Amino acid sequence: DSLAAEPYLAIYWHRSAAAPRPRAGSGQSAHALVRHARRYMKRYGLRRIFLATNSNDRVELAQVNAKLRPAQYSPPADTALDATAMMSVRAAICSMAPYFVGSRATELTGMILEERVSVFGHAAETGVEMSVDTNQTGDASPPRDPVRPPAVRIDSMAAARHKDEL
Repeated sequence: DSLAAEPYLAIYWHRSAAAPRPRAGSGQSAHALVRHARRYMKRYGLRRIFLATNSNDRVELAQVNAKLRPAQYSPPADTALDATAMMSVRAAICSMAPYFVGSRATELTGMILEERVSVFGHAAETGVEMSVDTNQTGDASPPRDPVRPPAVRIDSMAAARHKDEL
């Protein structure tokens, strides 16, 4: 199956080898990732997902794979790529994707977001960082809609003395 056949959401999900698996309600747990992905798929009418991750946690990956059925890059069997080369290929796929969601505050997410705009000409609002989950119910907090900025009311404009007060 080719991702080029229709628009898709690319996700870069960074997992720290040093940190324990986060609980379901924390910022970028497997549960939160699935919620973010489904939200963006619904918002943009997408059916396909590409997942780039450094996770080797079989439980988390099984949960994500069962719920999202993402495409992932695997090199041909006769090709030997080290982990850095593999992530470079995955980052390129994310950069080319029509839509992108990346782990918050990671160097690779920043690079992908920049490359999407400067190299591939995607609109900046089609790529975002995952929001941090702040509630305790296990539900991911909804990210601010990148397409629709917060509304400024006309009556607040008259009372504002500078742009920071809007």
